[in-house]
Amino acid sequence: MRIGKQAGRLAGVTLVVGLILAACDKGPDRTQVAASLQKDVEGYLAQMEGPVDQRSLSHGTVTVTPQQDAGYLVTIEGVKLTLSDAGYFDIGKLSYVLTPKDGKIYQADHLSIAQTIPYKAPDGKRAGGVTQTVKAFEGTWLKEASSFTKLDLQVADIAVDDPKTGGDLKMAGIAFAVDSTDKGQGLWDQVGKLTISGLNAGDKDGGKLTIASIDASSAAKGLKLIDYAAKMRALRQVGNQSAANKQSEAGAQPADGQTAAADSSGSTGTSPAASTAATAGNASGNAVPDSSVQDFIKALPGLIADSIVDLHVSGVTYQEREGGEAFELGKAGLNFAATGFDQPKATLTFTLDHDGLVLHTPDAERPFAKASLPATGALTVSLIDLPTADLVSVMADGAAAYATADPTQIEAKTTVFMIQLQQLLQRDGVKLRVEPSHLSSAAANLTADGDFVMKPAAIYGATGALNIAITGIDDLLSLAKKEAEEKPEAMQYVAALQALLGYAARATGSDGKPVDNFKIDVPQNGQMTVNGKPLQF
Repeated sequence: MRIGKQAGRLAGVTLVVGLILAACDKGPDRTQVAASLQKDVEGYLAQMEGPVDQRSLSHGTVTVTPQQDAGYLVTIEGVKLTLSDAGYFDIGKLSYVLTPKDGKIYQADHLSIAQTIPYKAPDGKRAGGVTQTVKAFEGTWLKEASSFTKLDLQVADIAVDDPKTGGDLKMAGIAFAVDSTDKGQGLWDQVGKLTISGLNAGDKDGGKLTIASIDASSAAKGLKLIDYAAKMRALRQVGNQSAANKQSEAGAQPADGQTAAADSSGSTGTSPAASTAATAGNASGNAVPDSSVQDFIKALPGLIADSIVDLHVSGVTYQEREGGEAFELGKAGLNFAATGFDQPKATLTFTLDHDGLVLHTPDAERPFAKASLPATGALTVSLIDLPTADLVSVMADGAAAYATADPTQIEAKTTVFMIQLQQLLQRDGVKLRVEPSHLSSAAANLTADGDFVMKPAAIYGATGALNIAITGIDDLLSLAKKEAEEKPEAMQYVAALQALLGYAARATGSDGKPVDNFKIDVPQNGQMTVNGKPLQF
């Protein structure tokens, strides 16, 4: 009997434990989670869209529905993308699935969007459109930062129909990726990349442009992602509230055209917060106060260490029309890097480069032009030891100049900004370095490097020297003389090359060919010399 009673007690205890575990396994109330996600999505969209007079993206109803698995289906109705007063892309409904991984991270996938997106005039009538196919969508969303830390989005077979201009635009694909690495202690390294491939564009006059690829990327090191996101949210909120206050004071109503456009699209607005911000923006020509923009930019040194932006195009060809002028460009782009932004002194580096430039015009086909055309080149310039605090202050003032819609204010503030920038770049001790750069043609090659120190007392605001080495001047001179026999105006090329040789210090290169060297000295008194000879302008 005792054994039976003990077994009964054990069974009872087991049942109670089982019920407790079952309750734990049930997890959070999925209806409440869906409601919370819906609120988060609406709030995020409201902040991103901002005042109606500035926004380009708008939406209607947002719903979040629990799925059979752990995911939640997010559906956004009435999405529109407005690029100008001439009309908007009626994207309609889009949806995706969010799957919570913990309290901070969500997996996003299963993006669904209409394959054909019409472009509509303000009266709601179709005036073109876009077709596309989503090939991939997967990302990791960090709730606290309101941004993707990982993202892979691929869209293919994009075609734009624009009956108004009679042109056409097609792209083989668009890919956007984000990759972030948590470095610990609140710091992240983040890389974003956008690639457009197989672009073909034509116009009604018969011109055709093709670009094999457009690659844009940005990289941030030492990014305080959470803090940066919080300041961005605060900046948007200030802008929306400022617009709301101005709207309230003015007692303005939405413009007739905006009301008609909303009615024709069938959209009734977004969440209450978004609707308030949208309506409030109508009277706002300056949604974000200058001081808020300036404060945000001045906070950047505490939020990021290094930033790099790169934009390159490759495989570019343009044919004006059948039998008309044309050009080819293998590759071209620009790169900007800001390093040491979290230090007392920062460095800014700018690079311009190109490769494979070919012109197909009557003048470009002449021997001298073909031999001297700079087919390949790269120029890199660095500004070193810029006082970070002063640099950020100038940037803040410059950004504030464009935080208003008033052209008069923009012009006045831009003038002030340019003066401040010039004063900063001429600050005593700031260095300007021409990194090893080059320019090459079929017959000649030029290399350059140099160092300058900014000095306000100097005539040209700096002192230093630029070193230039050129090969192939003799070949160019020979071609110029030959062309001048048939075309007298080519004598200007002959004169310029002979004047250049008058300053040259000739040496023999490693390949046995002559190299003409030019050292350009810029002293404080402004009397520049080339290889010791006074430079005559």
